[in-house]
Amino acid sequence: MPFIPQNPQDIQQILDAIGVAQVDDLFGDLPQEHRLSRPLNLPDGMEERQVRKQLSRLADRNTLPSAAPTFLGAGYYRHDIPAAVGAVLSRPEFFTAYTPYQPELSQGTLRVMLEYQTFIQRLTGLEVSNASLYDGPTALAEAVLMGLRVRKSEEVWVSEGLHPEYHAVLQTYLDPLGIHIQTLPLRNLLTEPADAAIGETAVVVIQSPNYAGELEAPALFRSIKAQGHRFLVLNVCEAFSLALDPIPAELGVDAVAGSGQSFGNALSYGGPHFGFLAGRMSDIRQLPGRIAGRTEDRRNREGIVLTFQAREQHIRREKASSNICTNQALNALAATVFLHFHGMEGLQSMAAECAGLAAAFVDTARTIDGVTIHNRRFFNEVFLQVEDHTLHKWLIDDGVLIEAQIPGLGKGLLAAFTEENTPEELDRLVRMLGGSGLPSATIDLSQIPDHLSLRHDQIAWKRTSETAVMRHFHKLAQQNYCVDDGIYPLGSCTMKFNPRLNEELARLPGFSQLHPLQPPCQVQGALELIDQLEAALSEITGLPAFTLQPAAGAHGELTALLVARAFFVDRGEDNHRNTVLVPDSAHGTNPASAHMCGYQVRTIPSDARGNIDLESLRANMGTHIAVVMMTNPNTLGLFEEHIIEVQRIVHEAGALLYYDGANLNAIMGKIRPGDMGFDLLHLNLHKTFSTPHGGGGPGSGPVGVRADLAPYLPGPRLQRNDRVLYWGPIGEKSIGRVRGAYGNFGMLVRALAYIRRLGGPGLKRASEIAVLNANYLMARLPEILPPAFERRCMHEFVLTARHLKSATGASAMDVAKRLIDHHIHPPTVYFPLIVPEAMMIEPTETVSLAELDRLAEALVSVVAEAHDDPASLAEAPKTTTFSRFDDVRAVRTPKLNIEGT
Repeated sequence: MPFIPQNPQDIQQILDAIGVAQVDDLFGDLPQEHRLSRPLNLPDGMEERQVRKQLSRLADRNTLPSAAPTFLGAGYYRHDIPAAVGAVLSRPEFFTAYTPYQPELSQGTLRVMLEYQTFIQRLTGLEVSNASLYDGPTALAEAVLMGLRVRKSEEVWVSEGLHPEYHAVLQTYLDPLGIHIQTLPLRNLLTEPADAAIGETAVVVIQSPNYAGELEAPALFRSIKAQGHRFLVLNVCEAFSLALDPIPAELGVDAVAGSGQSFGNALSYGGPHFGFLAGRMSDIRQLPGRIAGRTEDRRNREGIVLTFQAREQHIRREKASSNICTNQALNALAATVFLHFHGMEGLQSMAAECAGLAAAFVDTARTIDGVTIHNRRFFNEVFLQVEDHTLHKWLIDDGVLIEAQIPGLGKGLLAAFTEENTPEELDRLVRMLGGSGLPSATIDLSQIPDHLSLRHDQIAWKRTSETAVMRHFHKLAQQNYCVDDGIYPLGSCTMKFNPRLNEELARLPGFSQLHPLQPPCQVQGALELIDQLEAALSEITGLPAFTLQPAAGAHGELTALLVARAFFVDRGEDNHRNTVLVPDSAHGTNPASAHMCGYQVRTIPSDARGNIDLESLRANMGTHIAVVMMTNPNTLGLFEEHIIEVQRIVHEAGALLYYDGANLNAIMGKIRPGDMGFDLLHLNLHKTFSTPHGGGGPGSGPVGVRADLAPYLPGPRLQRNDRVLYWGPIGEKSIGRVRGAYGNFGMLVRALAYIRRLGGPGLKRASEIAVLNANYLMARLPEILPPAFERRCMHEFVLTARHLKSATGASAMDVAKRLIDHHIHPPTVYFPLIVPEAMMIEPTETVSLAELDRLAEALVSVVAEAHDDPASLAEAPKTTTFSRFDDVRAVRTPKLNIEGT
């Protein structure tokens, strides 16, 4: 069986140690009447070569943008990516590692985060940056929410020049808060705020270059900031524009948000990319997402940790600044390599080339009869209109240009120019438009056009040779612990092996080079892949309708709750259904997501067996409850014994039952959430379906719903007409967009490859072995660290070091840190919050019997040491470069960038 190292002899040895006759005996808590009595209706598992052939055929059905002259942009830009970027991203120390919660084992990832933050601070001129967000549109939405919190405001103004996808995502985020977006008009392609009654504490969003490609005048920003105490956000869709003068901070903005895709990230049909967000130090406690900072360890050595975590969801729950518990670490890594490689000099050289090509096109196109270009001060993208409607349609249908609707001007075309375009291609575009070609075969691309100027500041950085780049990141990679190093038993994280075939397929040019706005006829292979994955996830979960748009698990939670809210709004029940019930063992993202949707949150305790307390649930149910959120198996690693009664109670009250799919890896092919009565769910492709965690992201959080909830899913959604797939219009009942494009497509490729490789029987076997391994470990450890609940576990279990601490003074954290000296990554500690001194262990199905024994023996050794010499544990880890870090110092004396680089 692929990726499962146990042989039949190992499995029998494990069964004997647990004391059961067969694996199925471990699933006794699953309700018999709802167990899946048939195999999953999926193809049987395939050999690697068969999966490669099947997905390669899909890739070959797509047309590469480079196959013919294309000038597609509109927020997604085809830039050159140095080979060094791909080489670094392929290092397993980066792409198979988890979030750096154990800094002694994650200094490589943390250093990358700090370098990334430094680059974003330098590019924007602002004082602080987070470690990246899902994409450009979600970064803008988070920037606006941050501004509303900082100014304690409910007023938002947005320029009509904002990219439509960004506007749509922002509207989706603001709708549940009852905040209406007010508009600043666009006149002659420039924002005109003169007649707007902007309040003194309003959040104001200006995009520059705007959707039409026009650069907004610096005076606009200064005039908006001149009155009151407004929170001004600059949105940036083309990151290369940050090489131009002026520096954003000089405009007086409070935050800069946008897409960093242009920096070393493949188009990949719209994702994964990353969004950036920079702001002022005074607002840092309202800044969403992760932040890395420098501090010192006990030996006074400077290192890096995740800092300001007290504002995050896993601590503050519904009071957190955001529900985000990830960053796009791999995508930010790509940008960091890219920015090292080019330096500011390289960025400006490429920016000059892009701008020069655009200027050459504009100068020539303006001489063509029937072609109108309205731009005056532009960077690398312009808006044009052609009188010939047939030509207009042909340019769109052939994937040459993108149709755009600009306020005051109507429909037209966007043409974007990057260094990947050649003068010869420009000549062909001019001829397509009816011109006689470029007047000269040579274009001077070494100088920026006269209407632009490059920034001349003192915070630039130099180019780095490829040799130096590779050596630098090689050294950083060696400072990380990753899945390839050994067992990675983080509970609730499912750190299973990441198959290399999946990486190979996601990087096929037919997938990785696709522009998300290519016409459907050019991307049928990509659309077919999405359709197949939706169908597979529907079969696995028992819910008929899916969206693959959400970028992470917490993003999927938010999306599902927005769907629930839209459902109750449509039924006229939104005014009284204002509360979400969350178990006390739930992930912190659950209450944080509910709060972002405008819901009140009420916590339901667990009973003595680790189930949700039925009496408390009954007492709290009523017509005011909209959703009950559950994880099953729950975060204690236990299957809810009363799940059928729970769903009856919830549904009799008219509420919806939501499934947090973080733990689906325990039940694939055994029982389905839809069959248990769950109405909607999210999944984590980066857990259950083996897509890499990447040191913190990217992930993917698909959402599935029952049939009558499908109209409320985010759009656009796939439709089929005469065997041709295409993106349909966003429906009237839809919640709208939750991100740009259509999801983290590269992760979708990996997930489908995994499903095809294992097939239905293989997925079921994966869950069985995951549960088997967890029960084996738990059976080996009760004498030294008792389980929190005396029950069979599922794929993970929770131990408590409470008695150990009482007897010796050694804490769960001390035990975890000492495991590092045994060359084992610690389990999750202090979660779930309801278990004192919790240690949560999830071995996954891809761990061998020898590795399970090594972890058990290490724990036995550490606990024995705690009894003999507890002071020794307090000093752990001892064998790493760094000892324990001073997290308090990192907050009290923030050092959020790299000095001297």
